[in-house]
Amino acid sequence: KTSYEVDVVELADDESVREAWPDLKESLRMGPHDTLRIMGVALHQVLTKLYRQCNQDSEDQPLPKLQIRVAGFGPPTPLREIRGMTRGQMVAVRGTVVRATETKPQYEALAFRCLTCGRCQSVEQPGGYFLHPTSCPSRGCRSRSFRQEAASPLTRVVDWQSLRLQELEEFQGGGRVPRILDCELTDDLVGSAVPGDVVTVVGIVELARSEPGSGFGSAVGGPVDCYLSANHVTGEQKNAASVSPLGPDLGRGDYYAIEAIHDEPQLFRLLVNSLCPAIYGHEVVKAGLLLALFGGVRRYSDDPDHVPVRGDPHVLVVGDPGLGKSQLLQACARVAPRGVYVCGNT
Repeated sequence: KTSYEVDVVELADDESVREAWPDLKESLRMGPHDTLRIMGVALHQVLTKLYRQCNQDSEDQPLPKLQIRVAGFGPPTPLREIRGMTRGQMVAVRGTVVRATETKPQYEALAFRCLTCGRCQSVEQPGGYFLHPTSCPSRGCRSRSFRQEAASPLTRVVDWQSLRLQELEEFQGGGRVPRILDCELTDDLVGSAVPGDVVTVVGIVELARSEPGSGFGSAVGGPVDCYLSANHVTGEQKNAASVSPLGPDLGRGDYYAIEAIHDEPQLFRLLVNSLCPAIYGHEVVKAGLLLALFGGVRRYSDDPDHVPVRGDPHVLVVGDPGLGKSQLLQACARVAPRGVYVCGNT
């Protein structure tokens, strides 16, 4: 285990912490980097003391580095309020995952060996961007030629993944394009969410770094984007006690309703009219969207004499403004078990 979860609400309500650090939440919000370092040092001291008590006869062993994961931080901040003025602050954001990259290794530190004296040094790689040493730390050595040592013990590698969050409908303004925010996950947070999940991410607002000396968009000028360096990820999960044996999302009343619908003589007509009933008419369009929600069956997948036909159709809806295309698509996203409504100018 490489992390330790701390509930900030319980920690701030502790009597001893409240007396020694009454503004803990505000310190986390305005100065998260220093606060997390202080909490990490305190955790290391506690674990070291416990280790010595449990292993009095053995020699001290270096403890692995543990990341402090802050849970219960809030309330969620709307994505429209994540701007340059919030840089360096800890915030909690809630949204739908619309994209997740594959997991990739990222250098935290990379070792370099001097080609003149052979001394090895470790260079931090902030944000995964490549930084090369400018001088040798050996006294009297003026060499500037170095060789990377990826297999050196001084090299540190972590897993890395990027998530793109889209704000929920409850935070959207009328007629506005949903805002998005990229979140960077590292270490044990990688793989904690997939597209379609509604998650709450606690992290530190950072400005997108550009590689030193890259010219356009470098630190000397040019616009940059905000992103969230994730510290904790929580997915929305249903209460296990409320899960029905009929299914994860079905209650007994739903089961009886399905039986009643099954006996309906015009079943397909009922389903078509039930999709976005606020939009009158457009039965053919609704029928096409409904069939796309149901999906099909993959055919000829094992037949070498036929071309395989996939069972997942695509639907293109074309019409004049004001006909209700967006409302129909939003209704489909709400009905689908894992649906994401995405809109834009392209």
